[in-house]
Amino acid sequence: MAKQVKSSQAMQQLQPKIKALQEKYSSKDQNTQKKLQEEQMKLFRSIASILWRAAYRS
Repeated sequence: MAKQVKSSQAMQQLQPKIKALQEKYSSKDQNTQKKLQEEQMKLFRSIASILWRAAYRS
């Protein structure tokens, strides 16, 4: 249960960052959308590594 709470909190922390990226890369052309996806993946990877470490510390 605690892992779910941590995961949920982490995703809530990501939301403003994701929204900012979407505003920054608001153009619908293919290159801009690709850059948006790359930036979002960086965010998800960083939060995934944080959650992974937290899960194994418990």
